Amino acid sequence: MRIINIFLILIIILFFIGCLVPSQTSQTTPSNTNPCQNINCPDKCLGNELWSQICDNGQCKNFKRIDECAESCGCVDDPCKAISCNYKCIENDLWSYKCVNGICIKDQLVEECNKECGCKPELKIREIQPSESWIFNDPKDTGKVIAMGNVYLLYHDDKIGIILTCRTEKCYDYPAVYYEYKRQGEKEFHEYIQIEDLSYWRPPFDAFYVLYFSPEYYMKIGYVD
Repeated sequence: MRIINIFLILIIILFFIGCLVPSQTSQTTPSNTNPCQNINCPDKCLGNELWSQICDNGQCKNFKRIDECAESCGCVDDPCKAISCNYKCIENDLWSYKCVNGICIKDQLVEECNKECGCKPELKIREIQPSESWIFNDPKDTGKVIAMGNVYLLYHDDKIGIILTCRTEKCYDYPAVYYEYKRQGEKEFHEYIQIEDLSYWRPPFDAFYVLYFSPEYYMKIGYVD
């Protein structure tokens, strides 16, 4: 009986040892299932643009734009890309500017006699009376020759305008206009006062006026419509 038991134990041991031996199927190496494992997708030029690529099922496909103007793709950077050219005044005219090779240059005339460029439209007046003038020496400054216009008696608190016209092709003196005034009953004129804006002069109400201006000009005075 004891021999039978030992024999059974040996059979059981041999059975378990056989089960622990790996089968031929389990010892084989699994096949590679990733088609992109050994594929390298470098950056790629599309025209002048540089794109990155990504592997998809073993094929390189465009993924993301890196640079829209890549020098390596033959693109020449535009020097005007970051430059904005504004309008500019040339004397009293407004001009547009454009960028060429990174520099703003004059392009087209936008508007003649632009208000923001300091231009004032031509003054139109209803002339009070023609103004003939004659030259005389200023008694307060004998070294200065000026011209005196006619004496005006104005009774309206209106907007007065003055137009100076050059007698020759070129007038060298600044067209300044001065005036003196005295009210009725006064014997002496008040001090010289310069008219700063010839298109809009509001003199003291109800007084006599003497206007002084350069002899290089003709002068007209009247009401501004």
